[in-house]
Amino acid sequence: FAYLWIFTRLGYAPIHSDGFSYYVYLPSWGIYHDVTMEALARDWYGGKYPGFTGLLRWPTTGLWVDLHPIGTAILMAPFFVVGDLLSLWSNLPRDGFSLYYEHAAGAAGIAYLLAGLAVLRRILRRHFSDGVVLATLISITWGTNLFHYGVFDATFSHAFAFFEIALWLWLVEAW
Repeated sequence: FAYLWIFTRLGYAPIHSDGFSYYVYLPSWGIYHDVTMEALARDWYGGKYPGFTGLLRWPTTGLWVDLHPIGTAILMAPFFVVGDLLSLWSNLPRDGFSLYYEHAAGAAGIAYLLAGLAVLRRILRRHFSDGVVLATLISITWGTNLFHYGVFDATFSHAFAFFEIALWLWLVEAW
């Protein structure tokens, strides 16, 4: 509900700021078929990414370098494919930034937030009562920045990292 309110009432795009540089691998590689990210820069920004993107030209080679690694984009990839298929189906532009792409990226953050909470719940239920588990999950969700990063800044790496850490803890405990 918070996601719908933010993006329908405030008109805020899910892919913004640092989230852009985590996400940019997907349209560059998946739509433009360009690992150098040159085609996307040319088509969208006249050849040079804006400063907010975190993409810089490497001085010695002149190639684009993304300050953020590709891991978050890999986790977003299934959602990107769904956004691409929906864009194809609905005749919206297949550009990586139209309606379905934006909300698929936002949905990825929410999905990994919820998946991380589910994994953490599974770990905690082995050792604690249901009341303690619930209080812990509520505290982590709303007592930290997790809810903000899972909903408002869903394309940032935080919700994805939360899921991966919870999964790692579950695997270590299982081992």
